[in-house]
Amino acid sequence: LSFIVNGISYMKDKGVFIVRNQILKKSFVEERFKDKLCEEGLIEAIIELPSNIFPHNNAEFSLMILSNGNRGILHIDASTFFTKEGKYNRLTKSDEILSMLRDKKETEFSRFTPYKDIDTSDLRAIIYLKKREISSNSEKKHCLRDIGVQILRGVRIYSTKESKSQKYC
Repeated sequence: LSFIVNGISYMKDKGVFIVRNQILKKSFVEERFKDKLCEEGLIEAIIELPSNIFPHNNAEFSLMILSNGNRGILHIDASTFFTKEGKYNRLTKSDEILSMLRDKKETEFSRFTPYKDIDTSDLRAIIYLKKREISSNSEKKHCLRDIGVQILRGVRIYSTKESKSQKYC
C-alpha cells in the first residue's frame, strides 16, 4: 500500500499498479484505503489477470489503473485470456483488453460499475461480473430467501438401534 500511495503522489495522468488480489479483498487497512480511492474517484479500472502468470509466485494478481475524475470502475476479467508456456501462463488478447479499457465496453468479460454501487470490501473483477449474471438471471431463478425461507444450520441426530424412525425439524 505504501508503494501505491507513493505512486499516487507522483502520478500526473495515469498510474498502473500490479496488486495482489488479496489487497482487493476485505481487510481493515485496505478497506479504508479503497474507500478513500473511491471517494476521490481515482480507480479507473481493475483487470483481473490469469493465475500463474509470474514466475515463482502462486498468488493471484490484478492490474489497478488509477486516474483522476472517474465516475465508476471498469472491471475486466482477463483470467481466461492466457496460453500455457511451460510451467507458466502467458497473457493473450491484450488488444481486446485495451479495447474494452479504452471504450469502457460492457462485454461478457467486462462491466462498468458506478461508484455508488461499489462495495469496497471486495473490488475483484470476478465479483462484479458475477453480480451482473445474478441480476440478469433474477427473473428466471429465485433464492430461497426471496420466498421467505430461512435456512438454519442442521445438526446430525444419531439414532439407537431400537428406533425405526427419526424426527427432525
